[in-house]
Amino acid sequence: MPDEKKELKFKHAPTNSVKKALHICMIQGEPYSQEELHRLVLKELHKQNPKYAITLSRLRHIAALIMEIKIKTKCKMGKKPPKTNKCPVCNVKMDETKNKTLEGSETNLSYICHVCGYWTDKTRRRIPKEYLLVYQ
Repeated sequence: MPDEKKELKFKHAPTNSVKKALHICMIQGEPYSQEELHRLVLKELHKQNPKYAITLSRLRHIAALIMEIKIKTKCKMGKKPPKTNKCPVCNVKMDETKNKTLEGSETNLSYICHVCGYWTDKTRRRIPKEYLLVYQ
C-alpha cells in the first residue's frame, strides 16, 4: 500500500487573522454570547481561507487579551476549591489575594485575574457557565 498523505479538513487560524476578524465583528458595539461571536468570527475567517478553524476557548482567550473587548461572566458556585490558579476565562495565571492573621501568618482569601477580572474564593470555586463579550 502506498503511503498517502491525507489532506487536513481544517487549518489552525493564525492569531493575527483571528484578532482582525474579532475587531470586524465587534465594531458594531453589540454584546455577543461566546457562541454568536464564534459563528461570526468563523464566517469572517472563511472569507480569508475556507479551511480556517478556531475553538471556542481559543477565541475567548484571544478576545480576553484585546483591550477593547470586555468579557462578562455568569458563574455558578462549585463545592470544591479551585484545582489550579489559572484563569478559566483567559488562561492567565491568577494572583492570590492574601490577608494577615492575628498570629502574623498569611492566608489566601481568593484568586483574581487582572486580565479579564474573573475571581474565585479559596474554599468554593466560581465556575463560568456563560460568557458575554462587549466591545468598548
